[in-house]
Amino acid sequence: MPSRFLPVFTLVILTLCLSKPVAAQVGGGDITVGYTFATNDMLAVNADTLPLGVYGSGTVKLTEAWSIAFTAGLAFKTGIEPSDSTAGVVLPAQTEEFQGLSFHRPETLWCSPTLAECNVTIESVAAGLGPRYTFQTGRVRPFVHFQAGWTRIVRKIELFTHTATNFAIMPGGGVDIDVDDNDRFGLRIQVDYSRAFVPDPADSKSSFVVADGGDFNEFRLGIGLIIKIGSWN
Repeated sequence: MPSRFLPVFTLVILTLCLSKPVAAQVGGGDITVGYTFATNDMLAVNADTLPLGVYGSGTVKLTEAWSIAFTAGLAFKTGIEPSDSTAGVVLPAQTEEFQGLSFHRPETLWCSPTLAECNVTIESVAAGLGPRYTFQTGRVRPFVHFQAGWTRIVRKIELFTHTATNFAIMPGGGVDIDVDDNDRFGLRIQVDYSRAFVPDPADSKSSFVVADGGDFNEFRLGIGLIIKIGSWN
């Protein structure tokens, strides 16, 4: 089994082991929708944060403490000034290449000479699933989790778009805070570290890779409203 799929296999086994003895005891879950903020200094030279985004998460409760959690988020930034930096740029073997890989030219050379303005847009989508442990401490409950899934990153420079979709691990944690007396609504603050495993450029089918094959790393902050569903008794 390839090593990159070991976390997914572990999550599946853990889920099955946890769910069997408690399926008849505890039900319910929640969904959360809100705002996300991400940091990533590898998508564009002149940007290291993605300040705009939409965040969603949820849980399916297995026991009082354990649940299966999922997280999905889109973070992006537009209107970035392209850079003429040649750091990490490796010229392709064929000088007549058209689309090429993201590191085949400085950002400014992806701009069309026929356009009056040229801007860079970057997007990062991450989605993961895995076990979560919540500390039962009353109306304010910290939690930790380990999720695995996929990230998709996009860099657009006017007419050109470079993309990559890769397996990722997303450990993290946060806190749930009840905000009403019936405990049906709450506030979730969640922080995740996302590491997307990028293959060597020579073996990659993606157009967005870095010259040395380095992995993409992000820190994500999500803040959202929790809506609880089902039975929590």
